[in-house]
Amino acid sequence: MCDIYDMRTSADVFVHQYIPSNHIKRIVVPEQKNMSQLNVAYTGLCRIDMEENSVLAELNVDFSNIDHVPPSISNLQAARDIAITNCLIESVDMGMFCNMPMLEQLNFYGNRIRYIQNNATTNCSLYDSLYSLTLTRNYLQTLDMSLFIPFQKLVQMNILENRIETVFGKFESDTKLKIFLRKNNIKSINMCEWNVPCMVALDLRNNNLSTVPNCLEKLINVTGLNLSYNQLSNVSIESFAKMDSLQVLDLSNNNMTTIRFNTAHYPVNLQS
Repeated sequence: MCDIYDMRTSADVFVHQYIPSNHIKRIVVPEQKNMSQLNVAYTGLCRIDMEENSVLAELNVDFSNIDHVPPSISNLQAARDIAITNCLIESVDMGMFCNMPMLEQLNFYGNRIRYIQNNATTNCSLYDSLYSLTLTRNYLQTLDMSLFIPFQKLVQMNILENRIETVFGKFESDTKLKIFLRKNNIKSINMCEWNVPCMVALDLRNNNLSTVPNCLEKLINVTGLNLSYNQLSNVSIESFAKMDSLQVLDLSNNNMTTIRFNTAHYPVNLQS
């Protein structure tokens, strides 16, 4: 394991790339056969290049000045866990990780990501390996769920604390998926084109929803639904009646003055 920590001037801490510094700006990870983990944190690092590498399993770059995902990252054929966090990245192309058959976790926490796309033109090995994606604390404003259809092993999507107003697009998944979207600005989420028979959790707390989302019957296996801290004003329990597995429903801290329970259409397994 190699740790590179706090190799920058105090000026770098506050003004990043705008102040010239002789401290570390570039790292080349050479082809080697024994280092399995590389951690780089609190540096002035602007560029990292990876030579072909068959053993590095974990790469962590944190609080550095990296402003894009380096194309050479695809050389890390043995990588299982890649985290580039609290850096200056503004966009991510998932296609850059296409031919990484071991990659299980991607973490982009705390960057400046406004756009995420997938420019891969082939059937990626990544689609059969990635199970966790984190995009928390970025600048996303919309979320097109169709982007994630190819990723058939995803079981957790952490997309908290962005600026997302709209969630749209067709989406399919056969995994026990958990999606966390709390602390965004979501005003609308369209699940009518979703096919997620095994999905188990959806967290929409701390958003700007004024009405209960349509097509909740698509979430037939979801056991917990959190809609607290939104702007809901008119709610009927019938909206959740076709969620046969729903056990816990949280509607606290909304704008409701009444809620209607007197109906025969009721989620059959609701406990709380």
